[in-house]
Amino acid sequence: MIYTFNVTDHFSCTTSNNIYYIQCSNCNQLYIGENDHCLGDGIRDHLNEIPKKDLSKPVFRHFNSYNHSVSNFVAFGVSVINGGNDYRKTEEMGFIHALGALNPHGIMNVSRSI
Repeated sequence: MIYTFNVTDHFSCTTSNNIYYIQCSNCNQLYIGENDHCLGDGIRDHLNEIPKKDLSKPVFRHFNSYNHSVSNFVAFGVSVINGGNDYRKTEEMGFIHALGALNPHGIMNVSRSI
């Protein structure tokens, strides 16, 4: 599934307190994440999961599945959050559901709780 939405915030690798998405360019499935530190650090953490072969990590499982690789990894900022941890996590859940990031249509296994 391909979803369309407008990103109105501006991002750099040092943008903090954000929601981001990782998309597989091979199958268009999504992973939605949030962090209170730099966007670049959060994305790098997920990229570093891939060679570690940790089956508990959905990003690793997806990009190591048949006909997928790290070359299919695409990441973007979605929203800069002006609020605390609970608010950011609530906003993340909204994006997870609105953009279809849960299996079987997305990379994520279960929704997170705040």
